[in-house]
Amino acid sequence: MNKRFVANVSLLFVVNLLVKPFWIFGIDRTVQNTVGAAAYGIYFALFNYSFLLQTLLDFGVNNYNSRAVAQNRHWLDEHFGGIMAVKLLLAAGYLLLCFTGAVLIGYSRFQLHLLLLLCINQVLVSYIGYFRSNLQGLHLFKADSLLSVLDKLLMIGICAVILWSGLMPFPLQVAWFVYAQTAGYALTFVAGLAIAGRYLHRPVFNLDYRYLVSILRKSYPFALAGVLMSVYNRIDTVMLEKMLPADGAHEAGIYASAYRLLDAVNMIGVLLSTILLPMFSRMLIKKEPVAPLVSFSAKTLYALATAGAVCCYFYSNQLMHLLYVEANGYYASVFGWLMLSFIAISSVYVFGSLLAANHNLWHVNTIAVCSVVLNVALNYLLIPQYKALGAAWAALLTQSLAATLFAIAAVVKLRLRVAPLTVVAALVYAGVYAALANAGSKYLPLPWYASFLLTLAAALPIAWALGLLQLNKVWQTGNN
Repeated sequence: MNKRFVANVSLLFVVNLLVKPFWIFGIDRTVQNTVGAAAYGIYFALFNYSFLLQTLLDFGVNNYNSRAVAQNRHWLDEHFGGIMAVKLLLAAGYLLLCFTGAVLIGYSRFQLHLLLLLCINQVLVSYIGYFRSNLQGLHLFKADSLLSVLDKLLMIGICAVILWSGLMPFPLQVAWFVYAQTAGYALTFVAGLAIAGRYLHRPVFNLDYRYLVSILRKSYPFALAGVLMSVYNRIDTVMLEKMLPADGAHEAGIYASAYRLLDAVNMIGVLLSTILLPMFSRMLIKKEPVAPLVSFSAKTLYALATAGAVCCYFYSNQLMHLLYVEANGYYASVFGWLMLSFIAISSVYVFGSLLAANHNLWHVNTIAVCSVVLNVALNYLLIPQYKALGAAWAALLTQSLAATLFAIAAVVKLRLRVAPLTVVAALVYAGVYAALANAGSKYLPLPWYASFLLTLAAALPIAWALGLLQLNKVWQTGNN
C-alpha cells in the first residue's frame, strides 16, 4: 500500500510546492497589492462565478474517466476521441449558461469581457484536467505531476515580465492578469494533448448521439457532485459582491486575501485526492482491502491540516500584515476563521474520494445538497451584518457538516472499523496543539516568525506520539 502511495504523493507535492506557492504569494498576491482590494475583489468574484458551473464542462467525465482507465487500460484507446468531442459540446453549453446568468445578474460590459476570458480559461482547464485524468488512470504520476504545474510555470514567466520588467507603459490592470492566465492555459492545453497522445493508437472523434448520451448517463452523478460542491465552496464571494452594493467588491477582496492562503494549503488535499481516487478505484475493483490506505491517509492529512489551520488561526494578525499592504485586524479575523475550515476540507478529500471510487454517488450528492442549502442560508443571514467575517463563519460550519457526513457515509458503506482510541487521539491532538499554539503566539520570547515555525514543527512529535503519524507504515510491503 504505502510505498507507492507515498512515492507518488511526494513527487506530486515536491513539484507543486516548488511552483504553486510562488504563483499564489509571489504573483497573485502582488497583483492584489498593486491593484487594490476592490479591483481584485471584482476579479475574484467573477472568477468564482465562472467556477460555479465549471463542473458542467466535463460533466463528471474527468473523475469517471480516471476511474475507468485505472480499471481498464483499453478504455483510453476506445473513448479518447469521443470524450474530446463530448467536452466540446459541453463547453458550448457552459458558455451559454454562464453568460445567460451573467446578463440576468446585471454584470457590466467590462465585467462581461473579463468573464468571457475567465470562462475560456475554465474550458482550457477542463481539457487539461481530462488529459491528466488519463495519466492518473494509467498511474503515470510523474507525467501528471509535470503537467499539473506547467500552466503556473508559464503564467509566472508572463506575469513576471508584466510586474517587474518595467516594460509596461501603464499601471497594472486586472485584465492583463487574466490575459496572462489565458496564454498559460492555452500552451498547457497543447502540451497536455501531445503527452496524452503518446499513449493512443488511432482515436476516433465520434459525435454519435447515442455515444454522447451513454457517456453523460454514466458520468452525470460525478457532475452533479462537482457542481454542488463548487457551489458551497465558491458561492460566498459572489454573494458578498452582490449582497453588499456599497462595499461588496472591497469585502470580496478581503475575503480573497484570506482565501488565498486557504487555497495554498488546500493544494495538499487536492493533490492527494487526484492520487487517492484512481488508487481506491483499482484496489476496489481488485477486491483489495482499502482500510490501511484510508487510515494512513486520513490520519496523516488530519494531523497536517490541524497543525496548519490552528497555527494560522493564532498567528493570523502577523501573517495578514506580512502579506497585504491594506491588512488590519478585520483581515486577520476573516483569515483565522476561514483557515479552520481546512481541517474539515482535508477530511472530505479522503472520504469523498473513497465514496466516489466505490460509486456511492447518491450519498455524495445528498451530502452536497445539504451543504449547499446550509451554506446559502448561512451566507444570506450572516453577510448583511458581518460581511466577509460572516462568510468565513458560514464556510467553517458548512465544511464541518460536510466532513462529518462524508466520514460517516464512508465508514458505513465500506464497513470500515473506527478504533475508539483513534478518535480520542484526534481530539486530544487538536486540544493539546491548540493550547500549545496559543501559548506560543503569546509567550515565546522570539520573533513571531520564529515562534510560528517552531510551533508548526512541534505538531510532528505530538502527532507521532499519539499515533496519528505512523511513518513506520510507509515502508510496509504492498504496491497497490
